[in-house]
Parts: sequence; C-alpha cells; structure tokens
Amino acid sequence: MNTSKEQKKYPKLLLYGLIALGLILTFFYLKPNKPIQNIHTPEVTWDTTSTTALKKAYDEEAKQIEAEKAAKEKEELAEYIDFFGKNWETLIYTTLVKGARRGLGGMKGLVVEVSNDSKLVVDEVFLDVYYIQSNGNVYKTEQLRLESFDPGEKKQKVAPDSERGRSVKIKLVGVKTEHTGFLTNKN
Repeated sequence: MNTSKEQKKYPKLLLYGLIALGLILTFFYLKPNKPIQNIHTPEVTWDTTSTTALKKAYDEEAKQIEAEKAAKEKEELAEYIDFFGKNWETLIYTTLVKGARRGLGGMKGLVVEVSNDSKLVVDEVFLDVYYIQSNGNVYKTEQLRLESFDPGEKKQKVAPDSERGRSVKIKLVGVKTEHTGFLTNKN
C-alpha cells in the first residue's frame, strides 16, 4: 500500500517543482535589466575651431606654393628675356617667299615672310629690302615694318616693286617687344 501512496505523491511533487521552476524563470525573465557597471560614453562634439585652423593652414600653404611658382616663372622669364636680347636675330628670321624679275630689269611681286620662333610676343619687326643691280651696287632700299607676332607665328608682307635691280637682299634691322624695348641689328 505504501507504493500507491508514494505513486500519488510523486506526481504532486513533480507538479509543484515545475510550478516553482516556472516562477523562478518568470522572475528572471521579467526582471528589468540593469547594467552591471556604469559605462561612461563620451560626448561627441564637432570642434569648428580646429577645422578652421586646418583650413587656414591649408590655404596658407597653397598661397605659398603659388607664390613660389610665380617667382620661379618670373625668374625664368627674366632669364629668357636676357637670352632673347642676345640672340633675337636667330629667333626672328626672314625669308623671301616669292618674287620675279621683270623682262627688261627690275623686280616685282616680292613677298617676304617673317617668323617668330621665340617665346615672346614681338610687337614690331623692321626689315630692309635691298634691290641690287647686276654690277653689285644697291639700286634702292625699301624699309618694311610688320606688327604683332605671337610666339611661333609667321607673317608675310609684299615688298614694293622696283623698275631696276637683278636680285634682292633682305636684312633684319630690328625688333621691338614689351619686355626688351627696341633691339637693333649689330651690323
């Protein structure tokens, strides 16, 4: 008989144990979660003074680089102007493009081309055109003036016709630039 009383006792104990376990789990589940320790989170702010200082430093560095570049370009231009002043006759040159002799003497249809192989703008170029007789004497000299040559530019000008002369000689007399002023031929 003991066994039947004991058998009735176990299901009740099991039921009471499950209820107790359920209450314990419910207690832990519904318990509010509190942090174990108080963790301090730093406050994030945007420091505009350091950003402004950084931008100012960047701008100053950019200005300094630009000033150094401008100074270098100015120095290079000064060196080139000096070079041009000494060598302009090799940088500006003339050629006779076309022209013809007249049947009984004289020259007609002369076209002179001037080339600017320098890095400077040339404001004016001055040329002498010599009409030479068959005996070697100069019959007459005509002066030509051409204006405004950009670097690398070529321009042509028609020389006046001559009623006498068997050949022509062209001489570069001078040039004028903004940087050098008037430069004349040494010969």
